[in-house]
Amino acid sequence: MNTIQKPVTKNLKRSAIIDSVIFDLIEFRKSCDQQLYYAIDENIRFFEAARHIWTYLPWLIFRYPTIDTTKIKELADYQLHNGLWEEYLLRSLIKLEKSKKIDLVGPLRQELLTQIRVIAASTTKPIIVINVGCGAMEIERQIIENLTSQPLAVSVLFIGIDNSKTALAMASDNLKENRVHFSTSRELLSDDIKQLQQVDQPYKVHFVLGDAVSSLSQIEPDTIDIACYSKFIHHLSDEEKESFRNFTASVTKRVIEFDDYRGVYLPLMSLLTNWHNPVLLNGAVFSSLRVPSRSELEKQQKDNHSWSICVFPLKGYIKSYHRSDSLQKTHSILL
Repeated sequence: MNTIQKPVTKNLKRSAIIDSVIFDLIEFRKSCDQQLYYAIDENIRFFEAARHIWTYLPWLIFRYPTIDTTKIKELADYQLHNGLWEEYLLRSLIKLEKSKKIDLVGPLRQELLTQIRVIAASTTKPIIVINVGCGAMEIERQIIENLTSQPLAVSVLFIGIDNSKTALAMASDNLKENRVHFSTSRELLSDDIKQLQQVDQPYKVHFVLGDAVSSLSQIEPDTIDIACYSKFIHHLSDEEKESFRNFTASVTKRVIEFDDYRGVYLPLMSLLTNWHNPVLLNGAVFSSLRVPSRSELEKQQKDNHSWSICVFPLKGYIKSYHRSDSLQKTHSILL
């Protein structure tokens, strides 16, 4: 079986993609830690089943519900084939996020715009927004597009943090059409932020190629106005999730968490919209196992009143923390 020697293109046949992914997973299994065997084997089963709809449906009905959610990982979580599958997934996600018909990140975009405008109405200082696990920074592109047509009286500095070189390259390319000031670094210090604030442009974007916790740890408390993360936190363990939420709430004024919630709609919608793209289908279906259910979200709200949780049917949920209760919020369904 041959592996792909160049970036995947839309012209590559679906069957060839599946063959190459399975080959890469088998090769990776030969040298990886035994603790990863379970997740790798489940990924191989998924791609074997995804060859045909008549083998995929039995997998979805019988195998999918039995998968151990604490052990599973998505294909893109592994740096296989020099990050090829991660790049393929990111490019596929950008297309979905750009689609006005699907409007995948609509709730997050609206929430960020609302909070940015509320802050702008009461300050003369530049607003600083950090996006953890920012990927190709499509949400920033959409917000800048909106703010350009309805300008603010203050400037906004968007900072994306991601440890993926693929994400950095794609973010730089994705933001070219906005013609904003785009810079990069491997760490983020308070002095760096002060220098970026002095750049004479209404909207600036800075990409930090590194770890989010170490980057945020070096910033003076309350320097950041808003910290957000989209479809990122489900990659962490339960302990890591709570630790990360508490950490971001301690170093920023406002936190917005956006992700899917578990339900029958997720794997079914993924089947209808992503069948043509097995890598994207894998990410959607396996991530649906790692996100909270509606009842789990309700319990989280009951156990911790410091965070508000709002559900957007078929879109996901927003979990937000505001150090001040005076900040205006607009949501769909409040739990």
